Amino acid sequence: QILLYRHAESEANMIWRNKDMPDTEKLKLEMNEKYRDTILCENGIEQCESRRDILANINIHTVFISPLRRAMQTAYHSFKDHPNFDKIKFIIVPNLRECMNLASGIPYNIEKVIEEFSELFPILETSLFDSYQDKLHYFL
Repeated sequence: QILLYRHAESEANMIWRNKDMPDTEKLKLEMNEKYRDTILCENGIEQCESRRDILANINIHTVFISPLRRAMQTAYHSFKDHPNFDKIKFIIVPNLRECMNLASGIPYNIEKVIEEFSELFPILETSLFDSYQDKLHYFL
């Protein structure tokens, strides 16, 4: 059984909710370094929390995660209260990410991401990055 679960709303996604801003201006904002590998907004975290009860009733043993921070945050906030959280294997998959030519699709320093999220996930598998000689630019 496979469950596909998209990341929750990010700070970059919020740009597109502004109906008064022309799309050309939204695209300019999305190219801004500020939105590189954008994180979840408050509403995104609330979206994750609102689904925890549903996810808690599913027997999950493995979660494949994009290396993008919004996906990592979505996984954490969605599963942190799961009854099997300590047993779930979270695997970061380098190529499981958006490629949209926007700042939000450019990954943050993966070594820092792994360091940050290793503290949150009991079992965080990162070995798929081992084959990359240049981990900082694995996405190129």
